[in-house]
Amino acid sequence: MNVIDSRTDRTSQVIQSRVFEPLAKASPVLEAHQTQLGIGPYKIDAVVGRAQETWLIRNRVDPLSVGHVVPDPNLLAFVVPVAWRGEYHCNGISASASTLYIASGPDGYSTRGAGRDYFSIGLNRDRFVRSLAALEGVEPGEIHLHDGALYLPPLSMIRMRRILGACLTELSAGSGCHHTRQAVIAERLYDVMLEAYMAGTPLTSMRVPLAKSYERIVRTAEEHFMEAEGAPLSLADLCRATGVGRTVFYEAFNSVYGTSPLNYFKKRRLMQARTALAMSRPDETKVKEVALSLGLTHLGRFSTEYRNLFGETPSVTLGSPDQSRS
Repeated sequence: MNVIDSRTDRTSQVIQSRVFEPLAKASPVLEAHQTQLGIGPYKIDAVVGRAQETWLIRNRVDPLSVGHVVPDPNLLAFVVPVAWRGEYHCNGISASASTLYIASGPDGYSTRGAGRDYFSIGLNRDRFVRSLAALEGVEPGEIHLHDGALYLPPLSMIRMRRILGACLTELSAGSGCHHTRQAVIAERLYDVMLEAYMAGTPLTSMRVPLAKSYERIVRTAEEHFMEAEGAPLSLADLCRATGVGRTVFYEAFNSVYGTSPLNYFKKRRLMQARTALAMSRPDETKVKEVALSLGLTHLGRFSTEYRNLFGETPSVTLGSPDQSRS
């Protein structure tokens, strides 16, 4: 976790990259990854801001991609969509102009969409619970945080987005803002998110338990995929690891990521290759070495699929400078 030090005036970081890794390193997360599904050059444009113990991030990601984030367990995470193309889903729930997402559980949240522009907010969980309990006149132990989507009236969402944008602009101004001003901004963020939480209407349906079950299946499959470290994996291997049959396994991936498991993991491998190439130096690394390390043994097919997905060859990615490269 790459933390922006709140003891200094550096309260923001601008990230523009062709890979997701720099944003993941700059954010308060235990785990984060993105997998590109749409065709075209992947790009991320983000501003990461911090006011004391409070995080405010604005992300712009293109093209169509899916991702999963597990925040620091000390934080309560909110996702506020701003704009997108086509459909935008968070934990399998379609976004609207009035939808706010809360990730209070240990599994984090998954997103899917193209041209996504959204705010991520991280607030200290204990402080939020204490403040919420005081407002509701109960003990903190009686608070059970919602985990999912909330509906807010359109004007309330517009006001919230405006406040979030103003706070991030102030954190990004010059070299940052003074510690006293950081405290004011942090308090403002708690106020606006507490207000939204209390005013929001939970979006629940009979599909919610099923959606959470699908998310667990996908998470287990991804863990098995990472543990394989490039070794070949069959559909049967992944079904055994998750303890479900082929039909349910496909339903889970289509629900969470909108694509088949085989297509997802193929593009996940290509995304891993892109990250490795973009973060390596051409005088120290060869495309073949990266491909083989990820189990991509058919080099001609790898090069073709890579170019079809990202719009450039692996060697072009390796030879182009990126801010993620040390």
